[in-house]
Amino acid sequence: MYCKSCGKELPDNAAFCIHCGTATDSNNDKDQKSNKCPNCGGLLASFENKCKFCGHEIISDIPSSVKEFELKIVEISNMPEKKQSIWRSGYVTEKTNKIANLIKNYAIPNNPADIMDFMILAVSNIDPSAYDEINNTPEKINNRVTNDAWISKYEQALQKALMIMGRNENIDRIEALFKEKQIKIKKEKRKTPIFLFILFAGIILILALMYSKI
Repeated sequence: MYCKSCGKELPDNAAFCIHCGTATDSNNDKDQKSNKCPNCGGLLASFENKCKFCGHEIISDIPSSVKEFELKIVEISNMPEKKQSIWRSGYVTEKTNKIANLIKNYAIPNNPADIMDFMILAVSNIDPSAYDEINNTPEKINNRVTNDAWISKYEQALQKALMIMGRNENIDRIEALFKEKQIKIKKEKRKTPIFLFILFAGIILILALMYSKI
């Protein structure tokens, strides 16, 4: 038998998970069946969506908290934005603040599958180009705010994933994608000092040429 919350293997007669404390509902036949492959009957962890014995795809009818969270973000994103005056065009919008607060306040789930889904969602929403301050736009200013929220929450989700599941191949793959985004962000951030150095050097050169002609 496996814990329906953290996916760890448990004794068949366990009333509570010895790893996370979740009640096992061991007398509930429906819950016992939910840990079995409907095709071959093999025992599966609650977060597995593919049978490791026969390859059968497991379709869960339990709504994902991550999917509901994603739909809320889409709903806010599709809301009409209040018109800002030209003097406030470079400020963070109300819509952006709502999305960033939603991300910051999201409670990382305990279900391993949901944690993995959230980590993938977070990485996919990080936009490195937002940190290009040379070609700064109101859109990039707002994207930086949501990016920072996604990065912070991803790091929380990673720590929880490592505590519940330990390091595994799937976590390593997602972390590799996150590190790729971090490298791109660093490259974008380096553009600004390089640009300023070239600009400053150009000004000095022009002034030197002007004084040489006097």
